[in-house]
Amino acid sequence: MSLFGTSGVRGIYGEKINAALAVRLGAALGSRYQKIAVGHDHRLSSPLLARAFCAGAASTGAQVTFGGFVPTPVLAWATREQDAGCMVTASHNPPNYNGFKFWNPDGSGFSKLQEGELEKALEKRGGKIGEIVESGTFVDDYINAVKKRIPKLDMKVVVDCNHGAACAVAPKLFKALGCEVIKLNSTPDGTYQPPKADRIPALGDWTKIGDLKKTGKEVVDSKSEAGFLFDGDADRVFLFDKNGKPVSGDDLMAALSSYVRGEVVSIVDASSSVASAAPSIHLVPVGDVYVSNALRDRKASFGGEAAAGTFFWPDLHLAPDGIYSAAKIAEKIQNQDFYFKLRTVDRFPIARGRVSCKGRYAAMKKILARVNELKPLSLLTLDGIRAELSYGWFLIRPSGTEPIIRITAQGKTADKTGEALRMAVRIVREETGK
Repeated sequence: MSLFGTSGVRGIYGEKINAALAVRLGAALGSRYQKIAVGHDHRLSSPLLARAFCAGAASTGAQVTFGGFVPTPVLAWATREQDAGCMVTASHNPPNYNGFKFWNPDGSGFSKLQEGELEKALEKRGGKIGEIVESGTFVDDYINAVKKRIPKLDMKVVVDCNHGAACAVAPKLFKALGCEVIKLNSTPDGTYQPPKADRIPALGDWTKIGDLKKTGKEVVDSKSEAGFLFDGDADRVFLFDKNGKPVSGDDLMAALSSYVRGEVVSIVDASSSVASAAPSIHLVPVGDVYVSNALRDRKASFGGEAAAGTFFWPDLHLAPDGIYSAAKIAEKIQNQDFYFKLRTVDRFPIARGRVSCKGRYAAMKKILARVNELKPLSLLTLDGIRAELSYGWFLIRPSGTEPIIRITAQGKTADKTGEALRMAVRIVREETGK
């Protein structure tokens, strides 16, 4: 497929993404699904693209329920009463980007098979008359669903909406749950970009997504119990503890996994800290669809892509949901033991590297042969090559967007982590001629 990437269709508005494409995608979805939910985020181009998508879907006879400005997890929840859903968003990408993400009624994103079928249907032409119904209940329905699952909260929290789609839900939800809410960046702004900051590897891309210093300071100044920062479409959440300190995704997922009685699903670069905290763990390829599918098929209890800040709660739905995750975290903080668990999770040093390689996919076969010679304790090849060693592991994975091979390594100590990384880098360089 040429149109779909790792998370739906994304690109720069006015180039790859435009109203004509929105109409075609709408007609393609409408030709395959009769009842469709549609929503959009805060980007300046999103209302136009969403309306165009609705028109395309209705032109095939589909019945479209349009929820307007909502976060991605709210649209995913609304899809439960439909055949399919479409969210117009580019998540955490810069303001000049936009895109389309498709959802199933259980909250899982479209599979590669479904995306392929949709792309084949792109040339479908409308000629029927469907219906577009404006709905103002998406947000309230979602809030009511969360209230049924989260007990009353008596605490003060900072809710940083990051000028994104969380503005439509997060402050209202936490107030409804009983919290004193300190709102930050709570007005939608489709042009907003956070100030540039030094990248901190343990915090992943969050230093580019939000203003971490500002949020942390607000938690301290307001004497709040926690702070929650959301990305643009609110499918991700970042936590600040009561001291205003940012919490790494690995630490957060490990602490959350320690509450779980069943299986935890994560991706191939999952930290050993998560595996150490979870009763059992199942690894899948990178991508929210793979996590969702495994949660459903294995009847697992919890899932996540820690570095991204995306967490999945099957008791609500199978979509990555930053807002519900924040509510679940707040519930555990109120129960008093969460920060203790956060302080005491097992921590393992992690290191990352990269090697330029134009023929990165072809090179993986030779790299796999070399890794096999190491006789690792176990080997996963479902998305790159993850080799478990006696003192740690490394993951060699070709980038889906750049001509590079990414390498992640983790060991029981900093020395062992460095040893695992150097070994993996050496193998990749030798087999790619770099």
